[in-house]
Amino acid sequence: MLLAAKTPDKFCLVGKFTVHVVNKLPGQMKLHCRSKNDDLGDHFQNPTDVYNFSFCDNYFGGTLFSCQLWWGNKEVGFNAFRSKDQNENCDDGQCTWEARPDGIYVYKKYGGFTKKYDWK
Repeated sequence: MLLAAKTPDKFCLVGKFTVHVVNKLPGQMKLHCRSKNDDLGDHFQNPTDVYNFSFCDNYFGGTLFSCQLWWGNKEVGFNAFRSKDQNENCDDGQCTWEARPDGIYVYKKYGGFTKKYDWK
């Protein structure tokens, strides 16, 4: 199932980005993403569900979206998008993350998925 946050369909001066969070876990997980200006709320993802949200980067490059994930008794928080890390964690405006049983992975088209965070 594809889950999407409502996003404004507007022109971006600096760049438009889309974050994708994929549940590759054997069960349901809870997801909550936010920035300084936007709280996207709680979302529950079943296995293989994808949650997407899009936004324009701040003109001064200060955009930060953090996400918190919960799976059973485990949790992890991470920066799903930070302007200064966009070249490291995004490809062509797409930032793809996967929640797996051993941690959180980010996708790069020339390197595939790389583990970035462990569950706590």
